[in-house]
Amino acid sequence: MADDPLTKRLKQLVALSTDELCTLYLDLVDSAPGQAQVAALGLREKARAGGIDSEQVSLLEACLLCAPDLSCVVHLAKALAAFGREAQGTVPALVDRMRPIQVMDDTTYWIFDGCIWSLGYLGGDDAVAMLDELLAEKPARVTAQVGYQGRLSKAHREKHWVRTLNEVRARAAAPDAGVWREKKTKLQPLSEDGPPETVNW
Repeated sequence: MADDPLTKRLKQLVALSTDELCTLYLDLVDSAPGQAQVAALGLREKARAGGIDSEQVSLLEACLLCAPDLSCVVHLAKALAAFGREAQGTVPALVDRMRPIQVMDDTTYWIFDGCIWSLGYLGGDDAVAMLDELLAEKPARVTAQVGYQGRLSKAHREKHWVRTLNEVRARAAAPDAGVWREKKTKLQPLSEDGPPETVNW
């Protein structure tokens, strides 16, 4: 079965050197920011495949700092999480990019969730401090927005959020949480009694 166009494009991007892929990403940030997320996704997949050296984490951090949209932010957060504690120094940059995120719909919900899980793998005091801040946030940002545009029920978001924050905080505070290099797929209900929705991390 032939690869779909995105899969084919990702294979081409992952085959580039890290310097070439970062350069492409930065060029797109300047010239076509709406297309930069595909290069950011390429960086995520290359990092997960072990194709980026730990010495190049600073390049990923630079890409994160200039991310033009939230899709780029979450892809680059996951790329950094592929290094685990080796990329812990990038947590302040990630926190700065995720702090202003407003959860308005299912897309931003899962983007923020992906950033939260990345903090768990990166770990350290800064990550724990951000997670504690979110645990103390009243109302929680996942349920604070009036007119939420999505299919995930408020009750589900609230329950999933608390469980996620507590699990990720424990991971972030541990001596080592390993690395995040595999896609995870979870089934989330659309409502309390609705059919499940597949979410790819």
